[in-house]
Amino acid sequence: MRKTPYLVALGILLVSLVFTVLSIALPDWLYADSPPNLPPGVHVRYGLYQRCESAAAQAPPSNFTFTPFPAALPRPTSTLDAAHFTAKRIIYACRPFPVRSACAVLGETFCVLWTTAGYVSVFSVVFALAGLVVLVICSSHLSTRARRRSAWKWVTGATFVHAALQITTMAIVLRLFITEQYRFPDPNTKLYASFYLCLTSILISLLLTAGLAYTGLAARAGHKWAAGRRPYEPIPDEVPSVSSQVPGA
Repeated sequence: MRKTPYLVALGILLVSLVFTVLSIALPDWLYADSPPNLPPGVHVRYGLYQRCESAAAQAPPSNFTFTPFPAALPRPTSTLDAAHFTAKRIIYACRPFPVRSACAVLGETFCVLWTTAGYVSVFSVVFALAGLVVLVICSSHLSTRARRRSAWKWVTGATFVHAALQITTMAIVLRLFITEQYRFPDPNTKLYASFYLCLTSILISLLLTAGLAYTGLAARAGHKWAAGRRPYEPIPDEVPSVSSQVPGA
């Protein structure tokens, strides 16, 4: 099998792994805007391992007066005015989640499933890294034709398990979001960025699995675009003996 498919697969799997790591690291699986039990302007974000809460919105200074101005005129350049025209950076305070106090409110079942989703997602990274190691070897000078001939099977297996574990994580979060949404303090809690990062990682991994498996099978069948200049040749079931080839034997 050519090195090119392994090089392409290396880049694609690396992208999938980045999306997976971001979905784990960012506390953006669920998002609640201004929950009723918190001060106005507070935003809450739920991650697999953290719950982040923004500071309450601050009112403008009492001596500040906002005067509308036409769009054609240049905007004010003073420090005070510019602070009210540029987007404010929201600062979040994050804590581990779920904790025992949260489990008392959300329920033990919720906490067990949410924790399981986090562990499963981290475990999926192991299989993605294993696939990357095989792809790096196959794409380098350390690889041989014999190694590349069967390496695609290991890579497709690793990427498929990676995708399957990510699907498990997404399914657990989605199940809790649908069936346990009443437990959240804000009824308007919604799925957020990390959920879609995980979904993107799943789609990339599944497409990579299918593409690499198809290429490997094509190389095995002898197609030059996949196998290279020297396509694989099937070994005959019976090898003729030396005596049968000698005349008069």
